[in-house]
Amino acid sequence: LFPYTTLFRSIVGKPYGDLDIGIINGLISENNIRVRCIFDTLTEKEFCENVVVSDIMAIPYRKSFRSGASGPLIEAMSQGIPCIFPEEDPLGYYSNFDIGITFKSENPVSLADAIRRFLKDGFSPNNQISSNYTQEGFIANNLKLYKSLF
Repeated sequence: LFPYTTLFRSIVGKPYGDLDIGIINGLISENNIRVRCIFDTLTEKEFCENVVVSDIMAIPYRKSFRSGASGPLIEAMSQGIPCIFPEEDPLGYYSNFDIGITFKSENPVSLADAIRRFLKDGFSPNNQISSNYTQEGFIANNLKLYKSLF
């Protein structure tokens, strides 16, 4: 993985569980990777700034995160940014929309394989779906629904 990581410019977000930031920083240093790291909760402005400069959104959620759609996934979809996300539901549902590459949740080998596939082959998401997740698309879809009720 690391010969390719010069493509990544930033790693952001609050660490979850047993993530060892020291190991990540050590690998970054050992491999002389230029990357900006923010291991903390992002403000809404910081989150939005990072989304718009992203080439891909990796969402390595755990199986226990079963509450619904991911904010970062939806935000990436709205910007037409390809995603790497778990194949299990609820996020696995979005694989039907051709927005990215899936991996087996809580499986680091599967996640690494998904990242390698993206780096090797790239991925062009179905940008038609992204219009549904913009503010304008949301308003249009809900207005259409509202009008259909009358």
